[in-house]
Amino acid sequence: MKKVYVIGIGGTGAKCVRAAVHLHASGAYGKDVRLGILLVDADASNGNLQAARETVQSALEAGNVLRDTNVSLFSGSLRNYGYWNPLGDYSDRLTLSDIYREAGMRAVDAGLGELYDCLVSPEEKQADLSVGFRGRPSIGSAVVSRIRATGFSQGPWPDLINDIQADCANGDKPRIHLFGSIFGGTGSSGLPTLGTLVSRQLGGVRDAVEITASVLLPYFDFDIPDDEDIYAEAKNFTLNTDAALQYLARLAGESFNCIYLVGDGTKQRYEQPATGGPRQNNPSSCIELIAAAAVSAEPGVGYGNGAYLTVSDESVMTWEDIPGEVTAKSVKSALRTCYAWHFNIYNELREAQRFESKKSFTKGAPWFDRFFTLSEGTNRPDVESEEQSKKIAAFDKWSVDFLQWLQELSWSGSAREQLADIRDDMLKNYQGLEPDTSRPYIESLENLVIGQTLAKREKWRDSIDLLKNNLADRKHRIEGVIGLINNLYEII
Repeated sequence: MKKVYVIGIGGTGAKCVRAAVHLHASGAYGKDVRLGILLVDADASNGNLQAARETVQSALEAGNVLRDTNVSLFSGSLRNYGYWNPLGDYSDRLTLSDIYREAGMRAVDAGLGELYDCLVSPEEKQADLSVGFRGRPSIGSAVVSRIRATGFSQGPWPDLINDIQADCANGDKPRIHLFGSIFGGTGSSGLPTLGTLVSRQLGGVRDAVEITASVLLPYFDFDIPDDEDIYAEAKNFTLNTDAALQYLARLAGESFNCIYLVGDGTKQRYEQPATGGPRQNNPSSCIELIAAAAVSAEPGVGYGNGAYLTVSDESVMTWEDIPGEVTAKSVKSALRTCYAWHFNIYNELREAQRFESKKSFTKGAPWFDRFFTLSEGTNRPDVESEEQSKKIAAFDKWSVDFLQWLQELSWSGSAREQLADIRDDMLKNYQGLEPDTSRPYIESLENLVIGQTLAKREKWRDSIDLLKNNLADRKHRIEGVIGLINNLYEII
């Protein structure tokens, strides 16, 4: 089993983790892969962080009840190491001056206090750091680097470091992959700092571990936030990027096996920006998808310690631009599976739960009795059982999140509808046992995946009715909801 540990740093890092979890769930990283997740942010209420945490949880729940290792969908396991706040030990001291105890520092050493004045501006000293590092890498580096004093003994770090060391002891070659923007505050400070500190912490097993990173160059722009005095300013992005890249260049050979640089010449515009907190919940971008795809790339092959991930046409991104041999194929299959489920099969299952006579229902749905029992006394699962209802709800929750994420990607660039034509903006999870009347009923997948043309002999795959007929004709190793979903994924 391949072991991969991804660490998302800051809001952009969290968005990349969300993409990585969806790629992993769809089978893009390959079968028999264990993905460990750790999120790092000083802003505990950040909207992008919360969205990533919800995606991790929904993927965990769906994978736990639907995993079939013979099928790529959910074939890999997922471990959630949780969330680490660099300010965790200083919850009562949320300014830089409080963290470094400025008054006491000046009393002990006046010269040190004068040096502090030279390095930190008055407004930076008193900025409330509970909403992040405000686009100031100097603040972030000063806070994150204090983890050295604890020896990675606090929060989720001991479990993560111990698991990596155990992997090495078992002869594995685990990979640690960091995500973060290089032009803001949290990512720009946290990614180089944590990469270096983790590399040193591994000590004698460092050579058995691959440490890679997706470094996101400026790919979005925004107006001035209306909620704070100190904020990340777009005009400083180039300066922050230049300084961070110079720092990474000096450390690349020692701390990282390979660094992937990802960016976009055409900036995505974020409306109504916020400095931090729940309001900082920006839509997902294709750039984050590319960054997440780099997790499965071979470090250093043809590039040395650095690599650029690019697209063939800067105005539009297509499926061919997504790195990885199986990435695009896996995402397409997951997309078509989730779309057919959301707008067709889900409501049919809910209808079946309402029918007293399952035999009368299966007359119009011959695939149904291949997976579920029609009467008592058979070995197949009962679609009305609590166990099957939990599996329906778990997959529905994850599939809605996946479709919403891919919808945002498809509308993220300057040229719209780059990957999928998902126009419905009413995607939502439904918990009840009744069909969801707000979901339009569709019968064709023909125009869903942009740029995909099936051969004439394969056109049946675009018709959901024909797909269900195929399900009725196939022999199935597994029955119930897990068999239905995984068989649909295989043939779609």
